[in-house]
Amino acid sequence: MEELNQAGAEKVYCEIASESREEKQALNELIAGLKSGDEVYLLGFNHHSRNESEVKSILEEIKARGAETKVLTK
Repeated sequence: MEELNQAGAEKVYCEIASESREEKQALNELIAGLKSGDEVYLLGFNHHSRNESEVKSILEEIKARGAETKVLTK
């Protein structure tokens, strides 16, 4: 959480590991609420998806909504 606060995150979504994209309620809510110019901060990719194609799909969807993705690392 400290990394997100330092980056200036205004809203935090937390997802518990799930098997499918349909079960990722917080992720789906985040993407649905994105507006052009928003920034999405990720604390790495290992918790967001089980495979590379799903990560790519999520990043493309965020970009298509006009938002920018930033990966934060410790």
